Amino acid sequence: MTSLVNDVIMPRIGVLLGGVDFNELKIVLKEATGGDPATEVAIRWGAFLMTVVNFVIVAFIVFWASRRLIKEPPADEVKTCPFCKEANAVDASRRKACTSEI
Repeated sequence: MTSLVNDVIMPRIGVLLGGVDFNELKIVLKEATGGDPATEVAIRWGAFLMTVVNFVIVAFIVFWASRRLIKEPPADEVKTCPFCKEANAVDASRRKACTSEI
C-alpha cells in the first residue's frame, strides 16, 4: 500500500501542483549547524501529509473489501398486523400487543 501511495498516487498529485515533492515540504525551526543535516530542527509536514494520505487510502481499501466480502444475511420475512401495523414473524397467528389475529 505504501508503494501505491508513494510511487503512483503522490507523484501525480505533485505534478498537478507544479512538481512538488511532498517529502521535502517542511518548516525549518533551526538551521543545520556545521553542514550536518541531522542537526536541523524542522516540522516535516509533507511527510505527515503523505502518512495521512496513505492511511486514508488503506482505510478506504479495507472498507471497500470488507463491504464486498462480508455480506449481510437477508432480512427475515414478516407479516404486518392490519390493526397495530407492527411487524410479526411469518408463522405468528396472533399479535402479542393487540392480540388480534393476523
